[in-house]
Amino acid sequence: MTSNSENEKFPAPSTSEREPVPEVSDGLKTYGAVLKALRTEANLTQEEFAPLVRYSEHYIAKIEQGKRFPPEKLPGRAEDVLGPLAGKILRAPAWSLRRKPGLASWFQQWAGIEEEAITLCTYECRAVPGLLQPETYI
Repeated sequence: MTSNSENEKFPAPSTSEREPVPEVSDGLKTYGAVLKALRTEANLTQEEFAPLVRYSEHYIAKIEQGKRFPPEKLPGRAEDVLGPLAGKILRAPAWSLRRKPGLASWFQQWAGIEEEAITLCTYECRAVPGLLQPETYI
């Protein structure tokens, strides 16, 4: 059990000192809601829709929740599944959602590559990964 004097020494951080919770963009939430409405209008679940547009169920769920940026190819793929009107509806706001707020200009290209990547690999010429290091190196 802690005493009051200990609590005074180490007070809990105030709400202004805590890490801010990242807010979901209104534009992303709206885009996700529209995608969900179009998908449900076509009587498709996320599990049925995801393979048809060649994305994972989890990724579609994150887009619909407004937590992920929609990939450039999504409107075209959704058009094939949901029809031409859905493609136009999803294409119209997509250009404004592609911007990556908070990313440095030099990193935006890498973010685009990372978004499309299936696997990320790196090469380090001066470091040996931890499991491969001999005891003398550690």
